[in-house]
Amino acid sequence: MEAKKWGFAITLIFIFAVVPLTLLILQNPNKPWEFVDKILGILGGDDSMYPSGNYKVNGDHIQDLSVSPNLSSCHASYGRTDLLVHCCPSESQGEEAIIDFQFPDPSTPLRVRMPAHHVDDDNIAKYKRALTIMKSLPDSDPRSFSRQANIHCLYCTGAYDQPHSNLSIDIHRKWFFFPWHRMVLHFHERIVGRLIGDDAFALPFWNWDSPDAMTLPGWYMNDPFFDDQRDFSHFPPKTMILNLAYMYKQVVSGAKTPELFMGCPYKAGEGGVCDGPGTVELALHNTMHKWVGSNFQPEREDMGAFY
Repeated sequence: MEAKKWGFAITLIFIFAVVPLTLLILQNPNKPWEFVDKILGILGGDDSMYPSGNYKVNGDHIQDLSVSPNLSSCHASYGRTDLLVHCCPSESQGEEAIIDFQFPDPSTPLRVRMPAHHVDDDNIAKYKRALTIMKSLPDSDPRSFSRQANIHCLYCTGAYDQPHSNLSIDIHRKWFFFPWHRMVLHFHERIVGRLIGDDAFALPFWNWDSPDAMTLPGWYMNDPFFDDQRDFSHFPPKTMILNLAYMYKQVVSGAKTPELFMGCPYKAGEGGVCDGPGTVELALHNTMHKWVGSNFQPEREDMGAFY
């Protein structure tokens, strides 16, 4: 008799709890926290008593924490303490509609980035054609070479303020460094491909920590790739001597946590400011920027200080 009672109770639980929750999941599989809130409601609790916030973040709270620019606040900024720079676009971006990011269609060709020392002539010719087109576009075109270069200036020198604040945005010396630069490369690569009608085009990369690639890629000595603001003593065949054990330390053994590798957490507002670069930025990234930049400039511009 006791067993029958338990069986009846389990059946009722299945009908009134499991079945409705299953229907909720089928209706909205992308919001699992709603199921937790439903359970809390059945139990007579609320978010303050049983915080599902261990993995749920309120949308308004995300907005409070995220760092974003006030696009109508662009102003002159300092590339160095003694140098005022003007890298704002000629038209205000504040009125432009923000387009939500869309992941590429899985059916589109996969971009495969090749080391610059091993790309073939066809790939170099495509890149050359894209840069030639970019340099021919007017500054009013966001795809132009000057506007693309100035994106870094905008976010490196503090040309944009945060919304409702005079606090500027800087993408260096914090965790923002790594994802921001990856984002810029992603969209720049897509623009390059679109200009030449090749959606599979991939930017070559300088594999400078490889023993057979520790010189500047030879084709960068020719137009439209050449830049005279460089350290001529570091042109090929000059080798960038980088201790590979040191490279391993900065990327692997000395960066065992996300914060050590990427840098300190960066959030919106006065309380979110931090100054703590990760190993990927401080040693490797900065060293190569300075090695390439001109030895005649105070901060080895235009790569030592890239604004």
